Amino acid sequence: MKTEVRLPMADARDVVFAEVLESDPKWRPEDARRATTEAKQLAGDHADDPAKLLPLRARLVMARMDAAQPPKFPGTFWPTMALGLAALLFGAFSDQLTAEHARINLLAPPFLALLLWNLAIYLSLVAKVLLKPFQRRHAEEPREEGALTLLCTRLRRVLPGAKPRERAFFDRWSRVTSPLVGIALSRAFHLAAAMFALGWVLSVALRGIGTAYVVGWESTWLAQRPDVVASILKLTYPFAAANLDAAGAAALNFASGSGSPADAAPWLLQIIITVLAVIWLPRGLLGLIAQLRLRNPVVTLPLRSDYTRSILEADRPFSLLLPAEADKLWREAAEALPGCRVLDADLWGDQEPQSAPSPAALVLNAAATPEDDVHGRHAESLPKPRTVVLDASELSRRFDADKIASRLALWETFAAQHHARLKVFDPDPIENPVEARIRLLEELRSPVK
Repeated sequence: MKTEVRLPMADARDVVFAEVLESDPKWRPEDARRATTEAKQLAGDHADDPAKLLPLRARLVMARMDAAQPPKFPGTFWPTMALGLAALLFGAFSDQLTAEHARINLLAPPFLALLLWNLAIYLSLVAKVLLKPFQRRHAEEPREEGALTLLCTRLRRVLPGAKPRERAFFDRWSRVTSPLVGIALSRAFHLAAAMFALGWVLSVALRGIGTAYVVGWESTWLAQRPDVVASILKLTYPFAAANLDAAGAAALNFASGSGSPADAAPWLLQIIITVLAVIWLPRGLLGLIAQLRLRNPVVTLPLRSDYTRSILEADRPFSLLLPAEADKLWREAAEALPGCRVLDADLWGDQEPQSAPSPAALVLNAAATPEDDVHGRHAESLPKPRTVVLDASELSRRFDADKIASRLALWETFAAQHHARLKVFDPDPIENPVEARIRLLEELRSPVK
């Protein structure tokens, strides 16, 4: 069975919104089962394909809940464009990273740090690509980025005027689309960096028309090491400093007073080429790649959740394991529920518990004291996810409130030790006992709540 399905953005949005709608108390298990049956009939030969069945069923749910379409939130394209424009203007007024008025410092720390920062980003991206095949991830876990999920959670809390249904949808939607949010953020950052570099280049180039730049360097620690300066300049400005030696580097020291505007043109051109080659071109390409990935986005939905499993496994029979001492009403309820079969569970026998296919549940009496070698042995035999139904209908007749709380605490500890989901059954005395049990079994078979 597939562990995840890739859907177009619109289809994935419908499926997530349908899950939110089905959490409404008005939506009953029989409504869910009817929607699944009709969706499979409409899907025909594609009924076994989650990519076809889930969106089709989601639209049926929306139609029955009178929800025309899922809520939509503002996109990221125009905010990204606004960020790029702001970066362009910021870069145009940041030419002082290397120049102080008309003097260009080839060893300006902000400029060198900017180059090193971008190179570090490229190395991290390459390392991420190379290490990706070695990263392990459980197939049933949704693909989430911790920081992105936290960001989306913060945004959900401040959604202006959002209704509870919209908040619930955004909560689920932000989790499954966190990879796309990461791509959108990458696009925004790469575009901003490229536009910043472009703005800086345009500012320096245009100012060079009417400004007599003087190129050189100044440093306290390297003032007596022109050979080291020559090596740094060759690495940073390979074309302009190709033939630079220690003597040439010493002549470029502002303290020597030998600089002239005529000598600045090759260096200024080299600086522009360096910015374009190291920042503008790679960042622009990375932003373009991110934009192409977002043109036809695909959302990956996990198929291991209770919601999707209840849909894809709707036709599978539900097994109810009943001990001999269980209330006979459970057997009547199981026989009245289509697709539910009863298996005998010999709690006190010496034989190994019989295995049951998923989904299945074991009924135990809450008035009993949980024993690992008896109840625990049968709980461990249940298919995962394990479900234990705790029949508490006798507790109120046999024990007082303190004793009931103590006994339920023991069963909760028991369920936690055996990694089982504990479902306490305590019906209303005025309700039909068989119908109450049927409703519980329907919930266990269709866990969409």
